[in-house]
Amino acid sequence: MTSAGTVGPAAIADASPDASSSRQALRVLAIAGAMLVIVIVVASAYLRLSAAGLSCTEWPACYGRIVAAAEPTTWERVARIMHRIAATGVAAITLALAVVAWVARPGRRSTIALASAAFVVVVGLAILGIATPKLTAAGPLLPSVTLANLLGGFVLLALVAGVHASTLPRIAVPAWVRVLALVALVVVAVQVVLGGFVSARFAGLACPTFPLCGGEVSTTSLPELLDPFAPLAVDATSTVVRMPELASLQWAHRVGAHLVLFVSIALAIGFVRSRKRAIAAVVLVPVIVELALGANSVVFQLPLPVVLAHNLVGALLLATIVAVNLRIRTAA
Repeated sequence: MTSAGTVGPAAIADASPDASSSRQALRVLAIAGAMLVIVIVVASAYLRLSAAGLSCTEWPACYGRIVAAAEPTTWERVARIMHRIAATGVAAITLALAVVAWVARPGRRSTIALASAAFVVVVGLAILGIATPKLTAAGPLLPSVTLANLLGGFVLLALVAGVHASTLPRIAVPAWVRVLALVALVVVAVQVVLGGFVSARFAGLACPTFPLCGGEVSTTSLPELLDPFAPLAVDATSTVVRMPELASLQWAHRVGAHLVLFVSIALAIGFVRSRKRAIAAVVLVPVIVELALGANSVVFQLPLPVVLAHNLVGALLLATIVAVNLRIRTAA
């Protein structure tokens, strides 16, 4: 411990030119990596959702149709090329992030942990990408494959954003605001997982009305629906069988959305009271946009651009909450 007004060795090292330049390098790499991860998230979502039938002509009757053997469209070819180029770039950038963080040690240990975790996730996603065609061809369709790909992209964006946030000066807020930020992170993470299950189990149209569901909602079916290794049933037309019980999963996702809104409003109020209005807006605006996109996707029966935007804003929201948690500290 150093007394007030005394500069300790850690503070001296943190203020050194080498530490400053390494933090700047990490910020530039993190921004570049985040932009490429966004390309991956959007391209991956487009490939997954278009193959799920969202771009078919007899919509929504063909929702959930598995068309992996069909001839890819021009847009699907473009998305696949963009995905591969961006993935290669992200692999190089996350490796560079990890190397710079370990060699330069620019300050917080969290920077090293986040950069290393980002590279590990990239390696895991690469292995999963190689194994996915074999997994889908060898046996029944498993939600776990879709979940791992979708959540892996979300987590990667959050980690890269976290690296950037960990190199910035920390902001002092009351302890209860920090607690609310942690609660918001947990709630948003759970909501992202629920959204992943909705996508993986083709439950997007299970609740056809808004704000009410219009389907059979029963909490007793949720445990089975939340089992990532329970296979999907496919009929003779290669279309996923959508059971009425899927309404429970869609309803749980909607309840989670309202919980995210409630916690985000409370957190935004905390930042406003702490005179951090910009952070309050950064927290609240993505939540409102995400809720609006989710409502529109139901009302207009899952138009592909809206669903893609809903997917992207969800990833950005998770990354934002992670970055906010890393920026704040308890006020003295």
